[in-house]
Amino acid sequence: EENREHVPTKYEAHLDAKEISALTTPEFWTSAFKFASERHPYEKAVSLAYYNLNKPKNRHIQSDEEIADPIDRTVKKGKYRGYDMYTIDGKVVVDDFIRHEKLDADLRRICARLGVPVPAELPRKKSNARKDPRPAKAILSDAQKQSIYEFCREEFELFGYER
Repeated sequence: EENREHVPTKYEAHLDAKEISALTTPEFWTSAFKFASERHPYEKAVSLAYYNLNKPKNRHIQSDEEIADPIDRTVKKGKYRGYDMYTIDGKVVVDDFIRHEKLDADLRRICARLGVPVPAELPRKKSNARKDPRPAKAILSDAQKQSIYEFCREEFELFGYER
């Protein structure tokens, strides 16, 4: 058996490709149709910052100035990076993607490939955390955008995301 860094003992949310492959046989992993969801890194970073702000310990934060610091902390941590979730040793190992900004078309394509109907309505989770409706690009400072780009350079290149 290969030496694996982390083998989950149960199915967990947000497993990366390496962890998922460890739960399957090599034959299944090779033959399975694998897909992942992705979203512009700016949007992921701002969404994560607002999600963290919405936690009970942070609900007192209200002003733009108070919000700026948690956004900056989130940006600096880089936990919004998605590339490592669908790659193993830096190589993309999924067959397709559902991109947030092309959700309808990508979901239809994936469902057609799998032979399953497109859901009439998708559930919305964690969508009430973000109070600022502006695009993330308008919320982030130039320095924050640069930091996100540096953390997520591969995503920008793979998907052709604008900086």
